Amino acid sequence: MAMGFTSLSMNAPSLPKVRAAIRRVPFSDAEQLLKEVMELDTPAQVHTHLEKRMDEWQLSHLMPPRD
Repeated sequence: MAMGFTSLSMNAPSLPKVRAAIRRVPFSDAEQLLKEVMELDTPAQVHTHLEKRMDEWQLSHLMPPRD
């Protein structure tokens, strides 16, 4: 959302989950999250931060499994 994308492409079973996530996260929070992750140095830091924020929004179940 905060990166300015106006459309997404995904398989049909993913649509309800993505719609629910978009509705749950205010745009201002998505913008703040983008600012925060752009300041991080490594993919691992980004992933950890995203896990934390997704958990705060009760969306952690949408994160891919960690290797």
